[in-house]
Amino acid sequence: MPDLRGTFLRGWDKEAKLDTGDRFFNYGQGLIKNTIGSLELDEILTHNHSYTTGFEDPPRGKEAMTEKCYHGTYPNSAYVDYQGGNESRPLNSAVNFVIKY
Repeated sequence: MPDLRGTFLRGWDKEAKLDTGDRFFNYGQGLIKNTIGSLELDEILTHNHSYTTGFEDPPRGKEAMTEKCYHGTYPNSAYVDYQGGNESRPLNSAVNFVIKY
């Protein structure tokens, strides 16, 4: 019995095309095939994060009691490198649901 804790189960689709870029490349264990038990890694859609830097004025009067006072920004912003793939999906495994009654 495979340990599928933490994975989403997806029904196996015999007609689905094989997406080799998203699966383990382990031919020895047969995980690359479009078969029951194949595993698809999780992925996050390609994205980046931008941020702008600024400076904090010393709080004055009422602002000193309630919140910090930020003013201005430096002339340029920065970006964190792009990360991720073509889609967002959880770790999942192909299974064949058999219902006996």
